[in-house]
Amino acid sequence: PRWLDRQAYAQICGAFVGVVDKSVVTEELLPLMLMMVDDSVPNVRCELAKALAVFQKDLAYAGLKDLRDAVGTLRKDPDTEVCKIAKLLCAFDLEQHSSYGYSTGLRSPLK
Repeated sequence: PRWLDRQAYAQICGAFVGVVDKSVVTEELLPLMLMMVDDSVPNVRCELAKALAVFQKDLAYAGLKDLRDAVGTLRKDPDTEVCKIAKLLCAFDLEQHSSYGYSTGLRSPLK
């Protein structure tokens, strides 16, 4: 319930990339993390953008449609700082990995 906890959760999820088994991250951590794209606190969305940049750099996650959708949403965020972070850190072409075209099947509000 606290925004600091949600912010820390995004940081933890980013730290697990490449360390924790992909299926655990995808099935257990990402659904809740992706829900933060609509968080009311800009600092939470800033940390989410930073974590998503880490996910995008790992080929195991780069093609996930839900992640690309979240980045796209953050790039249009009404908060200028969130938007700036999403554009700077998640700067590569979102369509670069679209040939994978698979979805995580996550239960997120992005579907």
